[in-house]
Amino acid sequence: MPAIQGDITAFVFRERHPYAVEDFQRARIRIRYDDELGASVDEETRGGDGEQAPESSLERTRKVIEYLQKLQIGDSFVLSPCKQREKAVASASRFQFTYVGLLSVSGYLFIVLPKYYQDITSDVLHGHGERILQEFPVILQTIRKYNNDPKHNGEMSGFAYAIDDNSGYDNVIELYRFLLEDYAEHGPYRSVRRMYEHNGSGEIDWNRTVHQMLPMYSDGAPVYTDFISMRSTADISTAISDIQQAMVSDISRRLTDSGIGELLQLPLSEPSKATLSDLGDFDVIRRILRKELRVQFVTRNRLLLQAMLRYLDGSAPGRILPMLAEGTCSFQLVWEDVCKVVFDDDERLHGTQPPRWEFDDPLDWCSGHTTRKRWLCDRASDADDVDVSEDSSEAEGSPLLPDVVTSNVDGSQLYILDAKYYVPKYSKPKKDASGDKNDLRRTTASIAHAPGLKDIVKQYFYLLALLPQENHDFDNVDDAESAEDSGAALNLTIAGNAFVMPGQIPIVIDGEDETLSAGDSLVPSGRRMVVARGCVYFPFMNQRLARLHGNGTPSAIMLFELDPEQALRWYLRGKDSARSQKLLKNMFGS
Repeated sequence: MPAIQGDITAFVFRERHPYAVEDFQRARIRIRYDDELGASVDEETRGGDGEQAPESSLERTRKVIEYLQKLQIGDSFVLSPCKQREKAVASASRFQFTYVGLLSVSGYLFIVLPKYYQDITSDVLHGHGERILQEFPVILQTIRKYNNDPKHNGEMSGFAYAIDDNSGYDNVIELYRFLLEDYAEHGPYRSVRRMYEHNGSGEIDWNRTVHQMLPMYSDGAPVYTDFISMRSTADISTAISDIQQAMVSDISRRLTDSGIGELLQLPLSEPSKATLSDLGDFDVIRRILRKELRVQFVTRNRLLLQAMLRYLDGSAPGRILPMLAEGTCSFQLVWEDVCKVVFDDDERLHGTQPPRWEFDDPLDWCSGHTTRKRWLCDRASDADDVDVSEDSSEAEGSPLLPDVVTSNVDGSQLYILDAKYYVPKYSKPKKDASGDKNDLRRTTASIAHAPGLKDIVKQYFYLLALLPQENHDFDNVDDAESAEDSGAALNLTIAGNAFVMPGQIPIVIDGEDETLSAGDSLVPSGRRMVVARGCVYFPFMNQRLARLHGNGTPSAIMLFELDPEQALRWYLRGKDSARSQKLLKNMFGS
């Protein structure tokens, strides 16, 4: 059985790749931890109720798969069965992760990479664990940055940490992170208390002084010659700090033994050799923490004490090893945000005019009926949207907003980009049956998993909506002002219209010795940031667009592949407008 301290590649999986039950068995790890935080026990021999529960490896693996299929983020499941062909048999069932990130549950560790990585097989990965340790933390940092952005609070992209009250598992990754980072930043717990003194040196507590002291009066005004003062004292509470240090040490040992700490890049430390069981009975420790919580008024201390109580509850005897998970089932949203940063998206340029509805009510069904009136409506719900109100005044249709719109320095040119988290499969033309190597049939070339017709039509719509409006007749002044407000200035041109997909790159780099340090990781020297893959177009659009808007208007939608490893590091550093401008000029030659 692999140990994570050895070859970490045994635990690597890829999003959307089919895996058999036997493939999941290699994800088992051997973790040693303290039974009741005292005696050392091998985790994989421990049953869910704390008893020795011998179980075959395959049976246990199937139970883990069953649990992962129930685990979900929002409406998306972490693991799902692959669609079976009609002749497939049950024994050949395969499963795929619809998740990117880290999962550790019941002695199994899954490191799930995004689907743009190629050749994720044990044979290819073996011996390249350092590459995983370099790249995977960057992926987790990217997901964490996206999830922590207040703009994305309404999107279910990360775990809701109360997954199932009856599952026996609780995702404690944020609890561990809080306890470790708090100790690294603030050190041992200090008890902060308020002391009230008579005529002391601290700040005067006027509320207590007025209610408890008798004043003297001078010219009708009260004068207090005696007062009550308040000062705060911060003392190291030996009992609380001992409990805290035992918890930090226990977490660090668990994460170190499993190797997860290195992947999560947490500040591990072992300030104490004592375990919680060395400090006393769990009920006694719980009473100590709750007593301290009742007298604490400092927010940070209260949060820390509450976290310690939660950790204590999860570490009680009889509890199974907690789940550790950090990731997302919506990496397409993360990729979209990455592209917004890389290409310096300007939300002010996103505006497209919504459709405008006009309808008659009542209808003139009878001859001679003259009471018909026409009404104007700017909003309408979709016919198949059953969740919105029947009242169209409250209904909103799906907005048509491009992912990325940015301009050149002087604002005279626009670039319209659609971030697509797709990994197309390209098949080259096959040789003619005659064997002539020079006779290639263009019709035999194919692309699978590419942007669909709906995506293409929408991208053309964005182009038309953001083009200058000099050749359009406006019915009224409001239409003209709306066009100008949306950025359709008369001297504006569209310099580029494109789909941007993640580059399909190998996790194992050819010629790994010839790499350059880029940020916190290894990136091949000479690897370009973005590469043009091709284009897609409607043949009739070329003449139509040229006739309406001139020959400079792009009639094809370019296909670009963006190096995801470099893009994720760019995202973590933040926007760089000058670099984005240079990149766009290289892409579109403008």
